Amino acid sequence: MPANASLLSEIIKHWLSEVNQTYGNRLATDADLSLVTSVIKRASELYFPSECLDTTQPHWYTTFIKEGDADNTLSRIPSLEALIAMLDKRRRQCLSDNEDRSKQYFERMERMTVFEQAAKHVVHNARILSRPYGNLLLVGPAGIGKRSCAILASMLSKLQLNNITCEAKDFPEEYQTLYTRAGIKGEQAVFIVGEKQLQCHQTLVAISNFLVTGECLELYDHDREDIIRKVRPDVRASMMIDTPENCWAYFSTREI
Repeated sequence: MPANASLLSEIIKHWLSEVNQTYGNRLATDADLSLVTSVIKRASELYFPSECLDTTQPHWYTTFIKEGDADNTLSRIPSLEALIAMLDKRRRQCLSDNEDRSKQYFERMERMTVFEQAAKHVVHNARILSRPYGNLLLVGPAGIGKRSCAILASMLSKLQLNNITCEAKDFPEEYQTLYTRAGIKGEQAVFIVGEKQLQCHQTLVAISNFLVTGECLELYDHDREDIIRKVRPDVRASMMIDTPENCWAYFSTREI
């Protein structure tokens, strides 16, 4: 809940934000979005006091409004103009704080222009990536900023960004490395995959299995015992029973 949710009107605004994003993020056409918006408005007017209701503008909440906020407290975005200015400031700050300018995603960030539609996408992307099992499928022509919005959202969510640029045939090996770093070292990571990596059947199978089950067993045919050995101390520290099944479940859950 927001930090200042003691007022009923603030709670209602937060509810409107969650409902709009929960359903809106799953829709692709303007007609569907308009239908959901009208249904939410009718339900709000039916069940909430009119003096506490404001449906004239969208209400957005995010965790990256306040710089240095360590507890991920939700704060309401005051206006679209304020959001655009804040995102552009944080974009420049992310660039100045990172010394490694050779990575491809920082080159994209330097060229990025934050406008209204891009700002909205960054908020939506950050919300989804901050959730357990969060994943995004961004569809559209090349060059419209899909990857740039995802990169900025990842940085604002304080996730370790991995922009996979290897050839499709090398993807499983690089994917396994990232998967292991997250599962064993506990790194909160996000990886971005482009259409070039999706041309390989093995890549599609690995990603599909991961999204459905949260595991990629085919990547660890020979390393399973070694992974269980490495996570065993953490399993014991978390007060779980030390069994191979629990160790593997801990690894599989931790890397999400």
